[in-house]
Amino acid sequence: MDNSIFPFVEVDLEWAAHHQWQAGDAVARGAMRAYTLWLVLSGELDVNVAGHTRQITEGTLLLLPPHLNRELSTKSGADWLSVGIIARIFGRVDLLQHLEVPAQWTPPPAERDVMAMWMCQIVAEWVEVATPEGKPVLWKSPRVPLRYRQPRDAVSSFISAGLGHALVGMCWRMLNQEAVKKNERVIALETPSWLPRTIEQITREPGTAVNELARNAGFSPAQFRRNFHTWVGTSPQTYITQRRMEEARRLLIVTDLTVDLVAQKVGFESASYFTRLFKKRFGAAPARFRQMSRYVHV
Repeated sequence: MDNSIFPFVEVDLEWAAHHQWQAGDAVARGAMRAYTLWLVLSGELDVNVAGHTRQITEGTLLLLPPHLNRELSTKSGADWLSVGIIARIFGRVDLLQHLEVPAQWTPPPAERDVMAMWMCQIVAEWVEVATPEGKPVLWKSPRVPLRYRQPRDAVSSFISAGLGHALVGMCWRMLNQEAVKKNERVIALETPSWLPRTIEQITREPGTAVNELARNAGFSPAQFRRNFHTWVGTSPQTYITQRRMEEARRLLIVTDLTVDLVAQKVGFESASYFTRLFKKRFGAAPARFRQMSRYVHV
């Protein structure tokens, strides 16, 4: 899977909680609706999954798939974070389903601390509320009370979503490279073969015309537009224009090409039309944008 697919990864968080357990606390839980990411901050957690018990110690992460039952307990107490994650490409293809999960690993301290900070911030953006009628309860045991949490407001939801994307990206980098390669092969089978190639071509050559993309994908222009919109959620022309604007922005910052040459390089025949679109997108005409971007940032 080419990295150009990652802008189309949608991440949803189902829960976020900070658990502070005393010695002897335990729960048993069936299948969940999301992948579970745990990070133990201190103490030790015993996790029984499919008959196999794992000891999750301080600084260790565990990623579990949704379908597995799990039993959790601690003999001496544990302080740990839990986040429920769903990650899909184009809202359809499960990004994590073919990784080697359950996955347990202890990252270097710097990376662990970053992930702990992100998870703590997500938890801070969520608040406990009364459990809605019919809403599944995430945790239930004699010693661990019923709890239901959700983002505090729209801003908290926005912050949580961004940090959720960051967590998925960090897990993707950290986990075994062979497992990642296996996942990429499976995703390639589940995603139409023409789509990653098309996205890659647009990224590499933002000046490519829609008709040429359709021809390379093996569709008529009308079929291509329908299929592209079905998967990406926007028309190919809109997506191409967005990519052209981003590439133009980059060229204005890192090169000394004239505005006319930048427009031509990203596929615009009319420099004046390019200028209008660029100003609408970034709030300044290309020449002015370049001037502002080269100020010393302090």
